[in-house]
Amino acid sequence: MKKRGTQLIETDRLILRPLRLEDAQDMYDNWASSQEATRYVTWEAYGDLAPLIERLKLRQEHYLNKELYDWGIFVKDQEVLIGTITFVDLSDLHRLGELGYIIGPKWWGKGYVLEAARAICRFGFQELELHRIQAVHDVRNPASGRVMEKLGMHYEGTFRDCRLVKGEYVTLKQYAFLADEFRDE
Repeated sequence: MKKRGTQLIETDRLILRPLRLEDAQDMYDNWASSQEATRYVTWEAYGDLAPLIERLKLRQEHYLNKELYDWGIFVKDQEVLIGTITFVDLSDLHRLGELGYIIGPKWWGKGYVLEAARAICRFGFQELELHRIQAVHDVRNPASGRVMEKLGMHYEGTFRDCRLVKGEYVTLKQYAFLADEFRDE
């Protein structure tokens, strides 16, 4: 797999770029402190800004070594950071990437995650030469599964009580597609 690092990507409505320290307040305000937005992710909502700033400082180091693939999602006409999209796991050996994303509730249902995911999958298949991209979602969050379906991913199975998240076992559904199945529509 080629190491490209997080690159600037532009779509019709979005700018996807590496996060900066100055993005911390928008992250905190728009989703990272929201119980609603973080309900189905593995990490707790932030109670204050300081630990979020520390997390962003670590990301800066990882961006430099070109091993982190983590984009802030910015809406062009609003010039606002609404979420992130990431390859949360990459395997060089298997040329496999796992996609993860989160956006603030104010921007749910507007197609932004789908647009960002399509661009990141294109990057993964074309630039990183991935063979497979997969994603999972908590069964209590069917909207995330609809993003995966609209992206053209195939449902592969349900994994009952497979992950302990915030003290509770959760059931996940997995979707994936291969490079030759990706339709850049």
